[in-house]
Amino acid sequence: MKWWALVVLAAVAHAVPLHKNIVYLPKILVPDSHTVWHTGEQHVVVCQPLNELFQGSFRYTSRHSWHDYARSSTPERLNEHLNQTLAQGFDLSTGNTSVTVPTDIPTRHDYIIVLFGDSGNASPRFTVVNK
Repeated sequence: MKWWALVVLAAVAHAVPLHKNIVYLPKILVPDSHTVWHTGEQHVVVCQPLNELFQGSFRYTSRHSWHDYARSSTPERLNEHLNQTLAQGFDLSTGNTSVTVPTDIPTRHDYIIVLFGDSGNASPRFTVVNK
């Protein structure tokens, strides 16, 4: 029976992380609720930049993607456009990244930008006008 306790102890020791993960939860500042973007244009998404403690310590594998709220009946449901990645592999320590608004999306007043990674932070709803 002692061998079983040793196996369990080894499994638990292996499962414990050797270092603490750093999770950064940046607030998306731009776009905001007053923002109007047009399809085909390039814009900058702005997040709270990292503080000095984290800058330069590691590269981020986050990405921005589109979402909108499709209004069926009630309640609102999120319509994810996960096949339209706007940016990926950018460095969050800069606090911004450029994106090009896709040309194949309809005019709506309820788009959001989502920062995928550990955070899943979303911007306020904003408008995109299809030219």
